[in-house]
Amino acid sequence: MSGISFLSLVILISSIPVIAVIIWFKLKRYSFSTFIISASFFSGLISFFTAIFIHIFFDYAGSFISSGRWVVFYKHFIQIAFSEEFSRLLLLVIFYFVINKIKKKNYNEAWFCAVGLFSGLGFAVLESAVIGISYSNFTWMRVFTAAPLHGACGCRVAVSAAKFKNHKAQSIFRFFSAVAIHGIYNFLIARDHHLPSQIAAVLIVFSSLVSSIMTINRGMGSKDGTN
Repeated sequence: MSGISFLSLVILISSIPVIAVIIWFKLKRYSFSTFIISASFFSGLISFFTAIFIHIFFDYAGSFISSGRWVVFYKHFIQIAFSEEFSRLLLLVIFYFVINKIKKKNYNEAWFCAVGLFSGLGFAVLESAVIGISYSNFTWMRVFTAAPLHGACGCRVAVSAAKFKNHKAQSIFRFFSAVAIHGIYNFLIARDHHLPSQIAAVLIVFSSLVSSIMTINRGMGSKDGTN
């Protein structure tokens, strides 16, 4: 398979969840506009590039860590998980600020979770494409689980950003729960030839995604996610 064909296949597979979620929203008749979907997805794309710069900083900082165990923890939970979730948080804060200026509405938790879901899916598509281009540490497991992972974590980070003003404890918990899920996934998926770890990673990712879907289902109904 040529490089272009391979990359196209990776992008196609990683885009399927995006299409599936849009169809789900349409079938459920959620009043979630095309503009919001596009803007949420675009924020995820931008957060990927933000994460690259944060990665570079943490990569430099990690060079001062000498202990083997701490290196593993630092790489999976700080350099990758924290930096990517923090970059997502920054973009979602900007996203909410802009949306609040455009539309003065009091959106509920389900609406923010949906925004985070699309933001995470945008991040996953671009991440899978870059991994496909570089062939660096490429595994099909990452392609199939990237969207559920970033979608589930995006939901939690989006709610974290929304709750920070009035519910700081909940906000901090949501953010670090996303970092924890992401970090545990990173650690387990890195063990390429250890089947129990791979299965555990898949279970964690999909159970987290189901939790996010339930949050959206409970709060959106056939309304637009406003209180």
